[in-house]
Amino acid sequence: MFWEKARIPTKRADHITDKIKKLHESYRLLQKGSERQNPKQMNATKSFQDSLDDLFDIAHADAMKLMTIQEDKDFLELQRKKGWNI
Repeated sequence: MFWEKARIPTKRADHITDKIKKLHESYRLLQKGSERQNPKQMNATKSFQDSLDDLFDIAHADAMKLMTIQEDKDFLELQRKKGWNI
């Protein structure tokens, strides 16, 4: 509903579900190695934490091309910007 009000085209529901499932699987794999403190594990943890910033980015891959109103494009750009909510 939020994305519809912002007039931002979104991904199909099954693609969103797949994204969440992959994220959950990554989390489960990180849990298995949580006892390890080697560089590989720490990089994987950092990568997972960074991916959480994009958790709610369900905009269509070509959303910027599909959108016609500049204000809506600017809004989407701000949403995708790293650290926008800080």
